[in-house]
Amino acid sequence: MRWVVAVAVVVCLGSVAHAQGAAPPATVVYVIDRAMPVEKLEVVTRSLAEAIGQLDASDRVAVIGAGPVATIDVALQLATPAAKKKIASSISRMAWSERSNLTTAVVKASTIIMSSRGPNRHVVLVTDDARIGDLEKPVRALRDKSVEVSTVAYQIGTAKLDYLGSIGGGGHVVAPTPAELVDHFVELSGSGTVGESLAVVLVIDRSGSMSGPKLEAAKEAARTVAETLAPDDLLGVIAFDSESQVHVDAQRAANRAKIAAAISRIQAGGGTNIYPGLLDAFRVLQGLDSTRKMVVLLSDGGAPWDGIAALVQDMRSARITVSAVGLQGADRNLLSMIAEAGAGRLYMVEDIGSLPRIFMKETQPKRRP
Repeated sequence: MRWVVAVAVVVCLGSVAHAQGAAPPATVVYVIDRAMPVEKLEVVTRSLAEAIGQLDASDRVAVIGAGPVATIDVALQLATPAAKKKIASSISRMAWSERSNLTTAVVKASTIIMSSRGPNRHVVLVTDDARIGDLEKPVRALRDKSVEVSTVAYQIGTAKLDYLGSIGGGGHVVAPTPAELVDHFVELSGSGTVGESLAVVLVIDRSGSMSGPKLEAAKEAARTVAETLAPDDLLGVIAFDSESQVHVDAQRAANRAKIAAAISRIQAGGGTNIYPGLLDAFRVLQGLDSTRKMVVLLSDGGAPWDGIAALVQDMRSARITVSAVGLQGADRNLLSMIAEAGAGRLYMVEDIGSLPRIFMKETQPKRRP
């Protein structure tokens, strides 16, 4: 049988805490499918144990094992130093199973999530299994209850996972290595390194097809990022059609009025060529010494693929994460390739009104008090 791993994460993030540079405590429910190959199970459980070790003591953690039945291996509890050791021990003892019922496990995780408080609750499914049709209903049910659902694939993703992440509102990400799997587990929990500095470059499609509501929604999302980043975080904004233009060179987010004015001047027109926009973003971020660097690309059309894969791989080698947001008309395959090569997330968006929320989600800092 195909192997599947699911991880459910509920993230409690508040705009006030974000503005102060600290994420509030998180409630994290991990659901692990024990039917994956033994070597895969070992990588995932080891990465999960390492990630839990990095959570804040005020976070709450539970672990569900998905075998023929779903079992709560670790009841919901605070991630204190003593508890972390017990949780890691329980995870390490998780045994392989010939089969599993992933849907039942996700439903059990949903029950735990719905019993938790917090305005921002998040479910993350980690898998490379394309046979996920039975998960669409519970994912939609969670999204209807304001719980975001993302998909994370270890090494290899699928188009169906892209779709599942899209309908869940949380997007899709591929973790190519165990280290980056740990990073994603920590990031999705809202935990991270104290004093981490963040540099973000938004790369926005301004081609003719973006004219009107699409471009206005993209500009509003960019302004929202400027308003919600910590004052010392760095923000750059690049717009592209057939060519690229740096509208906001990377600067402190404290310059909010200046940044908002520059964003407002972006106008639509021309064709679509993503490569120059990504190249300018790479040049901007290369010169910065921030500990965390990221690019968020938004587009609604097709574009030449030439050179993009190699460029994004170079960006990833420079520790720059690249996520992609696609509006109606976007080339899903191209954006999926960019997000996968860039170890970022893919969002295929139907409601342009959700763009500010998605941009904010991608640019949340991983900080603790």
